[in-house]
Amino acid sequence: MESKWFNFRAAADSDAVEVLIYDEIGIWGVDAETFLKEFKSIPENKQVTLRLNSPGGSVFDGWGIFQAVKERGNVTVMVDGLAASMASVIAMAGSKIKMSEGAMLMIHNPWSLAIGDAEAMRHEADVLDKIKEGIVGAYASRADLSNEDIRMMMDEETWLTAPEALEQGFISEVVSFSEKTQAAQAYAKAIHQIADKWPEQVPSVLTSLAGGMSTEAKDNKISKPEEQNSAVATQESSDSSVTDSAEAVTEEIPKPIGGHPAGSAPVSDISQKIQARFDAFETEISNLKTSLADAEKDVETFKAEAQQVKDEMKRLEALAGVAPATEVPEVDLAAGSAKTSNELWDEYRELKSKGKFQEASAFYREHKAEMTD
Repeated sequence: MESKWFNFRAAADSDAVEVLIYDEIGIWGVDAETFLKEFKSIPENKQVTLRLNSPGGSVFDGWGIFQAVKERGNVTVMVDGLAASMASVIAMAGSKIKMSEGAMLMIHNPWSLAIGDAEAMRHEADVLDKIKEGIVGAYASRADLSNEDIRMMMDEETWLTAPEALEQGFISEVVSFSEKTQAAQAYAKAIHQIADKWPEQVPSVLTSLAGGMSTEAKDNKISKPEEQNSAVATQESSDSSVTDSAEAVTEEIPKPIGGHPAGSAPVSDISQKIQARFDAFETEISNLKTSLADAEKDVETFKAEAQQVKDEMKRLEALAGVAPATEVPEVDLAAGSAKTSNELWDEYRELKSKGKFQEASAFYREHKAEMTD
């Protein structure tokens, strides 16, 4: 096989195949057609892992690869080092998307070169806008973000670490350097799930979890002297994974560290506690929804009774020959609360400008149907 920017190799498991894209995409190497011929020759019974370490390249060659991966289905994408520009779009085609703890994901606006008059330049700009919308759609199919959020990130050329990409939904898993970091990631992801729906509950959850751990684990201490060197390395990677999660929510609550030292609670116990609290919150929300529905029924009953009183008053006035009193216009209690799409977007942007990203995300999900792009 000639030297090129992709490679196929058998994995340790005989039923698995690894496909490597480790260079630029498109005319700088081999076009997508050559890649697809070999990719589609992989037997259907083979489990495919697509490994990426690419700065990107041609948009249209990238779309060809994206579609082939998407159509095959059940392809795991692994970002080993860098998935930038169009390579980050190809990553979105995976059924599972993983990133090495030290890898980066970069998204930005498409760009092009054009020669010609002003009309030619305007035409090229229009084409780029259309290309951008297609890319926004690919990211939006995975990320827990609005299309406007994604457009802003592309405008700013955003670089995401693996934990940041996981938090925003671009990927499904971070492949960690250590067991400690893996536990910290699971912990951080669970806390973010809770924070998205019930941010006010996060401090109590963290307190509960910290209470179930040994003092030694809370203080991040290692009991055996011979473990000091490895503890320093694993602590650094663990801290970097948790910084954007638990510490971002509250700086006052001690955070658990994955891969706990001897004498502390195992990771499975912590996961069970998180799941139990999560289930309890779901039940609480369900109860609140039921209470709200009951309250709405009471309001309807009150309106019906009020109408009956008004009808009776009219009947009595008619019998007494009294001119009907001037009716007070009925007040629509919900009228004052309706907001336009622009007002909702303004409120959403204000939350983001104040750094309240979790509240902004929850606000967007609640009002998504009313907010038009």
